[in-house]
Amino acid sequence: MKIISSKTHAILDYATVIFLLASPSLFKMENSLSTFTYVLAGVHFLLTILTNFEFGLLKVIPFRIHGLIEIVVAVVLAAIAFWFNSNGSELGLYFYLLLAVVIVPVLFRASANIPGVSTVEGFAMVTTGGLIGFLTGPSVIGFISEKADLSKGLSLLIIMHLLAAYVAWRNPFITNKGNEIAASLPYDEQIY
Repeated sequence: MKIISSKTHAILDYATVIFLLASPSLFKMENSLSTFTYVLAGVHFLLTILTNFEFGLLKVIPFRIHGLIEIVVAVVLAAIAFWFNSNGSELGLYFYLLLAVVIVPVLFRASANIPGVSTVEGFAMVTTGGLIGFLTGPSVIGFISEKADLSKGLSLLIIMHLLAAYVAWRNPFITNKGNEIAASLPYDEQIY
């Protein structure tokens, strides 16, 4: 089941980067909130230009992995939203929760399509993983930021993001299925 084509997805990704770059000025973000938003824009731009779809420039990351990375980022953004709220930034809470919520329907749709796993089990796995992220993410990043500084806490976020991308990339199911599908289907049929 295809929600949007990969071409539309690429356009939305570039629009998201522009939105993230403009957000600190538009919403009068300050300090760590604006810095994190600029970093997120850079990371998302890098992901987009490296993705193998119509408007990707280097085409290194398979489109399926791109989608998995976005799902992981959505969960992390929700945790970050609560971290910003715990540090007195109500704007950070609402801004990042809204960004995270955009990916939620894709996440739950993907959970229903895990081979060998019933829809209920897939949904339960995604829900449990999300709950663990919501409960532990802000605390871990906050703890590291308190003991060291914010840059180390956010560095953990980037490291976890890269680790999730690597694990998804090395997953034999994704790799094998992606290679079989890639030869026979156009980009927009390879969604998640």
